[in-house]
Amino acid sequence: MRLPPFRCHQRDASYSVIALRSTKGAFQESKADVVTENATTNWAPVYPHLAYENPVQAISWLSKAFGFHERVRLDAPDGSFITAKLEPPEGGLIMITRRDQNFIDWLRRSVPELPEDAKLPYPHLGHSISVMVADVDAHFEQAKASGARLLSEPADQPWGLRVYAVLDLEGHQWEFVKPVREVEPEDWGAHRTS
Repeated sequence: MRLPPFRCHQRDASYSVIALRSTKGAFQESKADVVTENATTNWAPVYPHLAYENPVQAISWLSKAFGFHERVRLDAPDGSFITAKLEPPEGGLIMITRRDQNFIDWLRRSVPELPEDAKLPYPHLGHSISVMVADVDAHFEQAKASGARLLSEPADQPWGLRVYAVLDLEGHQWEFVKPVREVEPEDWGAHRTS
């Protein structure tokens, strides 16, 4: 399948990925592990693609509520939105796409038995995205002020993360987290598998 021509908008920015090292149970920034990456041209090893009915509105809302920064946008020749690359506050990558009937039609031709709901699910129950932030409580207040639907307030979890959870304007579930202490899996009821 040949891709159509497109226009690409870039917002130049660099970010640093800072490794957190455990020192006596507390996480601290390790300057020796700072890796400079360009959020505009580089890619993360793993990143989600989230589809929205109104992706342009979603990008605006995600930027306001969660502090994301749009770095690259891909438009069709007619100017309609195809996809965008967003950077969370602490680095990383999230791709935003639009729900596209052409993609759905292609998928149906490829997998004819694929079931499809007549109504879009709200909330989306098939996924949750966790994003590390520097200050969970301040981030929570920003999301709350921007109208995020709150699922849980910031709380320290037994596995060593401080976490809060929200739904965005189209029902994607987000968790914003910060490591607060190192905890062995057995100490919170899990076990090692390898």
